Amino acid sequence: MSQVFSIRRVKHSGAPVYLGEVEGEDTWSANPERIIRWMCDGYRFRFNQHRALRKKTVWTDDPDNPGHRIPVRDDNGDKVLATIGNDPIEISDKEARQQFPHLAALPAYILQHPARVENTEWWSAIKRRRTLRDKRIPAGSMPRFRSAKAGDCRFGIWYNGGSNAILTRTGKKSGVLTIKGQNPAGHRQAGSPRWRITITVRLSADVVNYTSVEVDWTRKKITTISPPPPRTDAPTGAVVGVDRGVAHTAATSDGRMFDMPQDRLREAERLKKSHQKAMARSREVAKSQGRDWRTSKRRQEHKRLAAKHARTAANIRRDFAHQVSHRLVSDYDLIALEDLDVRSMTRSARGTLAQPGKNVAQKTGLNRSILGSAWSSLLDKTQDKARRAGKHVVLVPAPYTSQRCPECGHTASENRESQAVFACTECGHTDNADTNAARNILASALQGRAGPAGRECQTGGGDAAPAVPDEPRTPALAPRG
Repeated sequence: MSQVFSIRRVKHSGAPVYLGEVEGEDTWSANPERIIRWMCDGYRFRFNQHRALRKKTVWTDDPDNPGHRIPVRDDNGDKVLATIGNDPIEISDKEARQQFPHLAALPAYILQHPARVENTEWWSAIKRRRTLRDKRIPAGSMPRFRSAKAGDCRFGIWYNGGSNAILTRTGKKSGVLTIKGQNPAGHRQAGSPRWRITITVRLSADVVNYTSVEVDWTRKKITTISPPPPRTDAPTGAVVGVDRGVAHTAATSDGRMFDMPQDRLREAERLKKSHQKAMARSREVAKSQGRDWRTSKRRQEHKRLAAKHARTAANIRRDFAHQVSHRLVSDYDLIALEDLDVRSMTRSARGTLAQPGKNVAQKTGLNRSILGSAWSSLLDKTQDKARRAGKHVVLVPAPYTSQRCPECGHTASENRESQAVFACTECGHTDNADTNAARNILASALQGRAGPAGRECQTGGGDAAPAVPDEPRTPALAPRG
């Protein structure tokens, strides 16, 4: 769990901060922005020292199969591993302070933070790659070093029960993050060696108890990190089927609709594309004038704004998935969803030169709508919240859920009059098409139909799904304001 607040300004008080040696001479500074960047540089330096000790498999060309590589093995048949850093050194924080003067005055809780973060990031990537491989999805690369050239200007600091990084409210919508430190012996000027950095932030909500704070100076944001609170949802005995779609992002079997805020999403996407086009124009202009387009300030500004609007769109999708999954897990003991292979559903229809695809533009638009609806994110967050609450999520086969009549069981494509209307040609039953599909999904779950091998999902505190009543009780979900 985390909270993000915007930085308004930063201030230094106390002794000038010892920043290390510059051209062999000790350097101090009372400039708060320079001190923040010094903290970011020291954090990144120590993080990369830990990362450099990680190991990777050594590969070589396969003599029996040109163009392919095989892992190098030792005399025992084990894979040979090599560190990813050049000449890495494994030293303690105390030794790092002694060997590298620019770390000497860095607060201890900043110097201790990167070890934990680097370890968590590395092993989380390994776990994620295994999961993706099991799903036959490209796993991607392992995390790399942090780079100042890539704009990495951030650091983390432990709160440690109030020992440092104290965030206090100073007004209705303002607060102050206080970071304390002191200059080391031998590098002190006259007076007290203690110094303090105060970062004024805009508080958009009450501060939740946190364990650490991350300062992102590039984005001018601070993030408080808290462990996820345990869910204490009381059993409701209710069950629900959920249909994920494009017209309505999520529809429940009791008639509720949850829609992605498309207006805000479209505006963010429009602004992102606008700046991306401006980036391309700036590049062409720089080339025509014989300038290096990589150093164009105009292009860099458009790049920053494009990334900002991309983050806005991602935040909208993530917030929507969190809110809907929270409401589902709070109100139902069993949640049934379709077993959708989103990767296959969003495959390109372009085809090949020999066999070009058909209706490529329409399929591209559909793919964009599916990916923008955050189907996978909604499922993942529902599973995670259900697991912590002791609730259950069940995946059922997707075929024919939108064509089957829940009253008489008649299944035919003619039952689907339009995208929004379901009308059974056998018994005359009519309903909203998305609600009808959600009812069929719930019926499949209650009848024990599971998804394909390897795709069945049942999360919760026990091994078996909870008993459900013959007539499912589905309390109404009040729309969130």
